[in-house]
Order: sequence, then structure tokens, then C-alpha cells
Amino acid sequence: MPSINNFSASTAKKLAKILNQDRSGEEILAYGLTVLLSTVSGIVVIALMASILGVFLPTLAVTLGNGFLRISSGGGHCTSPGRCNLLGAIVFPLLGHLTVQLSEAPYQLRLLYLGAALLLCIFIVLLRAPVLTANKPLPEQKIKRLRLRSLITAVLISGAVILLTLRQQSGYALALATGALWQSLTLLPAGISLIAKFDALLISLSAKIKGGDYR
Repeated sequence: MPSINNFSASTAKKLAKILNQDRSGEEILAYGLTVLLSTVSGIVVIALMASILGVFLPTLAVTLGNGFLRISSGGGHCTSPGRCNLLGAIVFPLLGHLTVQLSEAPYQLRLLYLGAALLLCIFIVLLRAPVLTANKPLPEQKIKRLRLRSLITAVLISGAVILLTLRQQSGYALALATGALWQSLTLLPAGISLIAKFDALLISLSAKIKGGDYR
């Protein structure tokens, strides 16, 4: 089965000829197409799974909490867009379902969870952000800026969670906090290792299935 990367590369090659772009321009086009297609397909798959489970809006809030923080903090990820999308399609709807269950817990317990989740998220961000790929090292000054942005994002998410709670929207508050918490956990060695094992499992499974490819 064609992968997002292969499709993007093939399409970029054709576009580069039409637009009279050199090799560098072709690579930029391929990268842009890969990001666009993987993002759109990821959103579609997550939305589909969330709708099937009947937790579309909570899953959306989880995804937003995760996504906003991930922009600057980085974190563990699969080695291909397709496998990242599959992981998201499994994790985010399940977290959305979990927050629906948590919203039925006693008010004091919900407050305790929210406080613990947000404090843990901020602590991990301070300790670990940003987590970058080994093949894309950044200058120390850039790393410091990303860490600061990650911290600001975590604080802003915390503020949004507090406002939602005060407005009696604890369900969305729980989902937003849970998304941010999950993202912070992917900054830890254990989280990175867990995602790497999931990635390796999918690679192994696809190798055993004739023509299978989760890229």
C-alpha cells in the first residue's frame, strides 16, 4: 500500500517539473505535502473513531490540549506519519472516553485530578521540554525559547481549564487537561520508549502481512 511519504514524493516530483523547481524545491514541496496529508488524514481518522465511540467533542478537546503543547515541546513519536496517525486514532478517542467517565465522578475527585494533572504537566515541561529528534539538533538558545513557549502554553492551558471548571464545563476541562497530561508524558523516557515499542510492533506486523505498510 502506498505510503504518505511515497505519495508526497511522487506528487512533489510532478509538481516540481510543472513549476520548474530544482531538487531543493522538490524536497520542500514533498515535505509540505507530507505534513499536510498526514495532518488531514490524522484528523479524519481520529474524528471517525471518536464519532464511532460517541465521544467526538471530548476527543476534540483532548486533541487540542495535546496538540497545542506538542507544537513547542516535541516528544516521542512514531517513525512515520501513518503510524503516528494510527496511534492518535487509538489513544485520543480512548482518552476522550476516559474523560467522559471521569466527568461523572464526585466534584472533589474531579478537582483533585485536574490539579494533579496540570501540576504534573507543568513540572514535566519544566524538566524535559523540548524533546527533539536526534537528527535535528538545535542551538541552546533555540532550545531555551522552546522550553519557555512550552511552559507558557502549559500555563495557558491550565488557565483555560480553570475557566472551564468555573463555568461548570468540567467535562471539557477534564479533556483539555488530559490531552496536555498525555503530551507531557510523551516527554518522559518511559513515554518515548512506549511509543517506540508501539512503532516497532506495527513495523513488525506490516512486515508479516504481504504488501502491508503502516507508513
